[in-house]
Amino acid sequence: MCIRDSDEVERERLEKSVAVINAVYGAPARLAALAADIVAHWETRRQRIRPLLDGPGKALIVGATRQICADLYDQLVALRPDWHSEALDGGAVKVVYSGTASDTGPIRAHVRRESENQVIKQRLRDPDDPLEIVIVKDMMLTGYDSPPLHTLYLDRPMKGALLMQTLSRVNRTFRG
Repeated sequence: MCIRDSDEVERERLEKSVAVINAVYGAPARLAALAADIVAHWETRRQRIRPLLDGPGKALIVGATRQICADLYDQLVALRPDWHSEALDGGAVKVVYSGTASDTGPIRAHVRRESENQVIKQRLRDPDDPLEIVIVKDMMLTGYDSPPLHTLYLDRPMKGALLMQTLSRVNRTFRG
């Protein structure tokens, strides 16, 4: 077997793995239940944290695939339509992940230039910005600091250094 064949076999294995994850973690009924749980938890949490932070703070949701991130966004805004905004500087929830020109459908709706993702990252750092929740797959899990970020929803398997670095995203001192 040549290197090209082994690369093709590996690519096919990864595609099958992603398809299984999307089928299990991304099942519509599961995502609807997850979205309902996140909305209920977040609305309670931000009210409880408001007196301590002088604001609601921020949350990060980590999804297993870009498809799941996009579909979870749709489920969240179905429950809270006022959280959605097409504008880069509007809305209470955004999705941030990398993409390609070949992306289509719900995934494509959240693919942005890096400069646009930087705007969202800055909004997440700003405690006075109405952006409260960002959904990610891999981005912003390491090397990103947002002091108002206090809640992390993990919806994918993680281990080792990546898990520890991800957990450290919400382990920051902020306003006392």
